[in-house]
Amino acid sequence: MAFKMSGFSGFKKQTMQGKPSYENKKKSKLLPSEMEGTFVVPDNDTLNEKINNIQDRIEFISEDISNSGDRATKQQREDLAALHQQHLKLRKLLKKNK
Repeated sequence: MAFKMSGFSGFKKQTMQGKPSYENKKKSKLLPSEMEGTFVVPDNDTLNEKINNIQDRIEFISEDISNSGDRATKQQREDLAALHQQHLKLRKLLKKNK
């Protein structure tokens, strides 16, 4: 006689419902003046990776400003200031941990 456990099947695809996906986390960290496809480093990465990512994001916004030919918009200035603040905080943490 075969025994079957009720409610369990090793052949069904297990899904993780109720947990936010990586894509949703990534989108929520983008600043308003950043492009939709900009990569944001996950929270569990190293400080060096986070610093490099913020530097890249600063460069992307700066390129957008220079390519537009106009002055930076208010939102771009605010986002650059926020990224610079994050960059300074991470640099201080990096020096502190060395």
